[in-house]
Amino acid sequence: MKHRMDANSSWTPRWLSGCRAGCVGLCAVAIIACSPAPACRVDPRFVDERIGNAQCVIVDQGRVLAARHRASGRYDLPGGRGSASETAQCTAHRETWEEIGLNVIVRRPLTGYGTSWLYECSVALESTQTPVVPFRSKLELAGLEWVDPSQQQPGEWRFPTQLRTIRRLLPD
Repeated sequence: MKHRMDANSSWTPRWLSGCRAGCVGLCAVAIIACSPAPACRVDPRFVDERIGNAQCVIVDQGRVLAARHRASGRYDLPGGRGSASETAQCTAHRETWEEIGLNVIVRRPLTGYGTSWLYECSVALESTQTPVVPFRSKLELAGLEWVDPSQQQPGEWRFPTQLRTIRRLLPD
């Protein structure tokens, strides 16, 4: 028998019977994961209309906030793919919110490669604070860390060219 009747007289697959709390939890995760990002915040001195993929470089006292990917164990910057109706700055803002839960202010463009852009971003954090990975990102990210780019090796990064670019762009 593949199905059984539950107390409400509706057919329920056996694997789902008795797990109403789990289903409620899954629904809560779906709602949290699908909650929209806050409105795009761009420093008005640096507004541009570029379209493309984008990432944020968040720097504090010479350290960069990096996400550690769960699958590879390597570092990456928050960011991702844009849409045709979204500026690269808003892509950087939205992706940073979705991946690491920070409502950043996107500032000046640092560099571009192909259809991707790297932006300086800022957030109000104390230098001793490290944000916690949002629940919606825990499958992808193992953690967030402030890293000193001068102490990192390219092989520790998901995309080794990112580290070289960060070193080149940041003052010594």
